[in-house]
Amino acid sequence: MSGVIALAVCTGVLTGCAQTPDERDPSGETAAEALELSTAEQVRLAGERYEALNDAFAEVQREVYSGEWRDGAASSELIPGQGFTIGGALESDTRENSYYFTTTRSFEPDEEVSRTLARAEESWAARGWDVSADDSSVNGERRVTATTEDGYWFSASAASGALQLTGHSPVYWGDRRAISRAVADRRDAEDAAGVPWDTADRDTSGAASRMPGEYRPFPF
Repeated sequence: MSGVIALAVCTGVLTGCAQTPDERDPSGETAAEALELSTAEQVRLAGERYEALNDAFAEVQREVYSGEWRDGAASSELIPGQGFTIGGALESDTRENSYYFTTTRSFEPDEEVSRTLARAEESWAARGWDVSADDSSVNGERRVTATTEDGYWFSASAASGALQLTGHSPVYWGDRRAISRAVADRRDAEDAAGVPWDTADRDTSGAASRMPGEYRPFPF
């Protein structure tokens, strides 16, 4: 059953969809098990998954380029996206019962971006990841994607002379709305208290320079 069909049969209540009872996410949990957890416990797990993505992403960054990358995120990467939008990562997911994290950085290489992309493609293939490439982007330049054995997804593409690297975590069961609200509240409290990350070092366009592995800590 696709995510679209699953949504169509949903009653509108978070646990009201005809979910596959034994369908497990990459952590080994079923939807019922994940949704039975308290919001605090779900947020803790979400934080661990956020950190795991960013640590895996940093490793990929360093293989491509070990210097500073541009962090131009306009919205907080702390807030998880709807797992449903990934498209069937979990067969019975809806817009509210699953989530994932994503992150993006870019840099301008000293060589043709195509060469940097080629090296990324070779490196990812050498790891045994499921790699594909296409030239169907809007500007006609090449994009390379890879899915790891544990469900992480990475994309490297050309954008106005820069290489843009994007990664997202596997999709996990969880109350996305409750997790998002709790994380946003904690983030806003940190900002109000003067925690400098995400505001102090950004330029007038909202961008900042980050080394691989530098990302906003999760507000546990």
